[in-house]
Amino acid sequence: MSNSPSATSSGSSESSSSFVPNFSFMTDASYQQLVDDLSIIDDLDAVYGNYIDNEAFDKQVADVARNVSFKHQSLVSFFRDESRYAKELSQFQDYYATQIQKWIDIPANRASLAKRKVPEYKEHLQMFFDGMSMMHAAHTAFISDMEARLGMWGPTQLVSDIFTSLYLRILAYKSFFDNYSQIIVMLDTLYKGPSFNKSIHACASEANQSIHPLLYYVRLPTTRSVTYSRIITQLLDYTEPSHPDYLGLVDIRHNLILLEKELHEKVNDCQSHLMVLECSRIIENCSVPVTIDRRLILRATLIKVSLENPLLVNDTRTYVLYNDSLIFCKKVKNLRKERLQCKGVLDLVGATLRPIPKSLVAQMTEARKPVLPAFFSKKLEEPQSPQIPVYGFELVVNDRNSDGPTSQNFSFAVDSLPTVNGTGVVYRRRHVVRTNTLSEQTLWIDKLVKVLQAVNSS
Repeated sequence: MSNSPSATSSGSSESSSSFVPNFSFMTDASYQQLVDDLSIIDDLDAVYGNYIDNEAFDKQVADVARNVSFKHQSLVSFFRDESRYAKELSQFQDYYATQIQKWIDIPANRASLAKRKVPEYKEHLQMFFDGMSMMHAAHTAFISDMEARLGMWGPTQLVSDIFTSLYLRILAYKSFFDNYSQIIVMLDTLYKGPSFNKSIHACASEANQSIHPLLYYVRLPTTRSVTYSRIITQLLDYTEPSHPDYLGLVDIRHNLILLEKELHEKVNDCQSHLMVLECSRIIENCSVPVTIDRRLILRATLIKVSLENPLLVNDTRTYVLYNDSLIFCKKVKNLRKERLQCKGVLDLVGATLRPIPKSLVAQMTEARKPVLPAFFSKKLEEPQSPQIPVYGFELVVNDRNSDGPTSQNFSFAVDSLPTVNGTGVVYRRRHVVRTNTLSEQTLWIDKLVKVLQAVNSS
């Protein structure tokens, strides 16, 4: 009996000494993450453990856990969006860049470009390819870094450093945007080449995946470079000021906001120049070609008012305002794609912009008279419906092709130009346009005033 405790004690000692913990499942990264998490728990316990009640402490821990979860969800969503962007940049590299180079390498196409004496198209094409390649490399590296951080996500995870690395890479967007005008003119030159458009369409149709039109990829960088401060702001909303990454996120958001402000005007200029090229692709007989300085200001479907019958409201036209001219187009019936036909160009040199005259407004809003005489109608006279407000403007422009003021579309002017019609007289044509809303009227008048000032001051 006296030996039993001794035996039990000995057996327990042997069992305890033979147990060896196995931590082989822990990697260096997961071990470090565990140490960081335990350190935070110890710090919270040291600060709050002695004097805060359990309910308040539990609430704070729940808030931290919720913020960590929301932060993770935001980054996962942003990661997917960034991955799509990088994939589209890759599509351009794999399909269009390769196809364009193949087209240029064909001797007949090179001879056509040389015959038209296209200056420096090779250099501008290379700038285009290099810029898109740089962006693809920058965002692919960022995605790789973010994927690694999301794979070992925890309460103390840092991300400000990888956003800082991305910021340093996307600084190169500035030089790409500086060369954007040359790229647009170069692409317009290629589109005018023999079979270029057919070759590009064949490239997209032969791809095994969904490929966008070429100009979609040209626009792509202008839509992406100004989005990163938003995700940093969202991350800061879910990050406590005591978090080790908080100050890093504040700093990188400040830098990104400054960069986005710097790029804002460049991006708008690039997009308005690209729209000139896009319009030249869909407007038949377009007499406003792509140039290094031309920009598209506004484009909208408005109503062209007939001065002979102002009540008509079915003559809708697509008006395109550039920084140096104004054209109006008519839609061409085409089931496959949008097509417009240029119906006229308004000469803005010496043009006058004014509100629609009250006398014309009265004609545009007057009630239609009944076709049959009153004695055929036995109905009581119905109350008049309220008048629909009229919004729009009138442009009075020089008409250099007119033989004279044959209708009220023309107003006689005393401006003297010896070369016009051999009479020394310029005829001024009235062009009245109805807008759909007051805000649209205000926008068009504001932009037209600026364009007229620029055109007539040069």
